[in-house]
Amino acid sequence: MYISGIDSLFSTGAAYFGGKQLALRLWPGRPIVEPIIALGDTPPLVSGEILYRHQGLWRRFPFAERNRYLAWQRGLIKALPTLLERHASSAGQGRLAINLSTLEAADSRVCDALKNSELLPRLVIEWTETPNAHEAIDRAAKHLNLLAEKGALLSIDDAGSGVDWMLRARLVPASIAKIDGILFQQAAGGDATADAFCRTITQSAHELGMQVVAEWIEDEPQLRYAIDLGADLGQGWLFEQNRLNPDRT
Repeated sequence: MYISGIDSLFSTGAAYFGGKQLALRLWPGRPIVEPIIALGDTPPLVSGEILYRHQGLWRRFPFAERNRYLAWQRGLIKALPTLLERHASSAGQGRLAINLSTLEAADSRVCDALKNSELLPRLVIEWTETPNAHEAIDRAAKHLNLLAEKGALLSIDDAGSGVDWMLRARLVPASIAKIDGILFQQAAGGDATADAFCRTITQSAHELGMQVVAEWIEDEPQLRYAIDLGADLGQGWLFEQNRLNPDRT
């Protein structure tokens, strides 16, 4: 869902040239709130995720991802009140999730911006798999633990997609684990190895007291697989279609 009226809040990015920050007014991007739906009777800890990705030409530049936190810090913090208000009016007072990479979570400016926000107790922070960021993982965990003490819930994103999801789960008091979307779709499509990994992740997360999210659910067979898997929550285009087309059969 594109949230009207706040698109411009994400239009400012930044990059570094010669050690100096240069504002870029031509960095298009939009926040999207994707619903997260309970698949059983357990009350969900999160009811939507704010997604943000670079659009257009800027996504091709190598500095875009390295300096994404600058656009994130300026744009998302300003957009959060509007996003939460609109989401609450349509989906109740559920928490919204936001993504933080290891590098973003390790950055003190990002941590301070969230720590000082009165909206923090209404957020779930999803810690994403981040390649080549092992040197920052302890600092990221320190910041995320601090945010959890201030009222945020933590989620381990991309479970099964890389090598560090179990380490991330050990370093912070996570309440939610999200199975990687590609792994989930492979398992739902009949890949026995992927299915074994998904079931192991689900069982391990439940034993640690976490709710499990199956993402990238796009059709009814994938939904049935997520339920059979034992996932507590579902996320994906199937639910967005149902929201946009309530009469859809």
